[in-house]
Amino acid sequence: MKGRRIALLIPVLIAVAVPVGMLVLPARSLPEQPPAQATLAVASSEPPRTPGNPDPPADSAPRLPAECWLQVTLELPAPMDYYDFTALVFATGTVAVEEHVEHANIDHFAIGPLKPGKKGVLLYSARGYLGPVAAMVEMAEKGDTPLTLRPGNPTTIEGTVVDASGKGVPGLEVEFTVEVPLGQRLLAEGATHYGVFSGGGATSSRFRRSESYGFSVSPTETGFRLSQSKSTGEEGRFSMRWYSSSTPVVLRIRKGTRAIKEESFLPSASPLRVVIPGVEDPSK
Repeated sequence: MKGRRIALLIPVLIAVAVPVGMLVLPARSLPEQPPAQATLAVASSEPPRTPGNPDPPADSAPRLPAECWLQVTLELPAPMDYYDFTALVFATGTVAVEEHVEHANIDHFAIGPLKPGKKGVLLYSARGYLGPVAAMVEMAEKGDTPLTLRPGNPTTIEGTVVDASGKGVPGLEVEFTVEVPLGQRLLAEGATHYGVFSGGGATSSRFRRSESYGFSVSPTETGFRLSQSKSTGEEGRFSMRWYSSSTPVVLRIRKGTRAIKEESFLPSASPLRVVIPGVEDPSK
């Protein structure tokens, strides 16, 4: 059964959807209540009626696959006035997004209906309110399956991108990537990496130049890869709420689609000063 699509909640002044991967979410204003949940019709397996078969046999009536619900409880790292998050359920082997939900300011919610079997579950906040957390769970044949998730406490990464003379360079894309392990194999041997979940947009005002932002989630063989990006503002500065101060991340600086610098670091090293010789303001 295909998952529901529920709009991502991100405050912006001007929002532009970024089409990446198989699921793309347009940015929306926050806070607001999650939209009503959608359902998908299930195709009937009833044989067609013909002159020789006016009525289907009683034992060939359509049967729906067994379905169950995942009941998730969040244990927050600390009391919070506001937080939002997305929870994804991946079917193992094919690693397709089976279900996803988006909520704010709740610590108990349900995901479903789901098919029985082993699932990969990922919870993350696109704007970094909560650290990402992943788990494997075996869904029961029927009824509810409980799961407790303990997201980490995020940190803020700040920095400046400068040229060789020390002048800040605005308009470059700063991308952070982190691996979230599951502890078990998610993909089958030789399976293709499907199931990208992404979105983004842009903000601007009469006082500030346009700044773009984005995020994406993709499965790896044994977990998930999360990326966040944001363009540098005036004087080459950037600030992003990141997932953990102790988890190594990969930093990439892009000019258009071309990566011009890449390095690994710990978020605790913030504030960062990234020097890129020979680079100029992309807007010029």
